Amino acid sequence: MPNFNINDYDTLITLVGTEKIEAGNGVALKTYTTPDSLKDYILSEFSVTRSYELNDLDDAGSGITYLGKADKDGNWLIERLTESGSDLSKDYANISNNGSQTNYENAWTNRLSLTYQEFQNLTF
Repeated sequence: MPNFNINDYDTLITLVGTEKIEAGNGVALKTYTTPDSLKDYILSEFSVTRSYELNDLDDAGSGITYLGKADKDGNWLIERLTESGSDLSKDYANISNNGSQTNYENAWTNRLSLTYQEFQNLTF
């Protein structure tokens, strides 16, 4: 999975709408149209989570990886990445769908039993 450090929306949209193609002696960039719904989804996630810092990473096995993040105000977010063959899915947990987990430390400890759902269903 690529690792990007993106700090602005224009760069993000360029990455979403550009495919790098290795050709002969050089590299060409092929631009294609990204559906607005996908752009909106990516921008929404990016704008909400860019203040969160990665605290922990757990490769739990069986194609599941957990990323534990928190912001400076103590808000937490745990992402669960699930690989199945060539498919990768991503779902999320935070206090809005796990009300009893009031701090990052407890949430991270209990990450295997948290409730996860799609990003757009969370409240921040």
